[in-house]
Amino acid sequence: MIGSMRSWTAIVIALAVEAAVIAALLTIALDVWTHTRVEQLGGVNVWGYRGPVLLTRQPDEIRIAIAGGDLAFGWGQGAGGTLAYETRRLVMLDTDRPGKPRHPMISVNIAAQGLTPAEYGGWLRHFAYLRPDVICIVADPRNHLSGKPAPVPDRKSAAFALFGYVPILPLVLREKGEVSGSSLLIAIGRAAGAIDHAAGRVVGGAPAPRVAGESQAAYLAALEEVLQTALNQGAAVVLVAPPGDSAGEASDRQAVAAMVATRFGPDRRVRFQDLSKEPQLTDWANRPNGFDFSSAGIANAARLIAPPVSELVKPLLD
Repeated sequence: MIGSMRSWTAIVIALAVEAAVIAALLTIALDVWTHTRVEQLGGVNVWGYRGPVLLTRQPDEIRIAIAGGDLAFGWGQGAGGTLAYETRRLVMLDTDRPGKPRHPMISVNIAAQGLTPAEYGGWLRHFAYLRPDVICIVADPRNHLSGKPAPVPDRKSAAFALFGYVPILPLVLREKGEVSGSSLLIAIGRAAGAIDHAAGRVVGGAPAPRVAGESQAAYLAALEEVLQTALNQGAAVVLVAPPGDSAGEASDRQAVAAMVATRFGPDRRVRFQDLSKEPQLTDWANRPNGFDFSSAGIANAARLIAPPVSELVKPLLD
């Protein structure tokens, strides 16, 4: 009798484990499918960067990466309408040489919502396997704090901490629920996200708390570190200062320009660009919510970013 009960218990446990595995696999499959639906819109692909997953790099391929936080991410824009793709388009026009072989030119947006300058270097190291030739660091202003309720990609996720995979299903369920008025979808999305984040805290996936009022010295140190990280990866780099017309923002830009000139002046792989050179980038048409670029803002910003990128790309074409 006891042996029979133990057998039944083992069977029940095995069935429960099997059901859990099947449920997990179905959830992953649904999450991957969801990624394919949103990665060209406002989301990211399964590995956490915008647009489709890049294919294996070709021998003659040139890769341009746009990195940074909210300003570089392109909130409200489809993946194909962000700075990465507009900059690539302008660089291709500038570097096209009649009668010369063309090099495939790929752009990738590896920015992340809510990423602080102090986190830029670690983020570059996370995506070092993409092997970009030129990295554009589009810096957020020193005292900027992201107001996005659910930063993308979700860096609190256990799946991201363990495997680099970025779940998108909890966020999509919450957003669908809010749009449709379905409290059930909202509850499921919140529950799934809470479970993932709880596991993330256990495995070290939760980022450090963010604080306002970072000192100018800390800001400069963070940008110097990310420049050095890019160079250590074998990439050329363009540091892009954000637009802004306040006295504090002007002081920060001057300090950043001086840091680049002092620390990296002799290095021909480093360029600095100041987006405040384009006055339109501070007006409503270019930044409707006062921060994120509109389509017009992206076009105007790319016009300033593309020339130094072209300077760094042209030697690679020979």
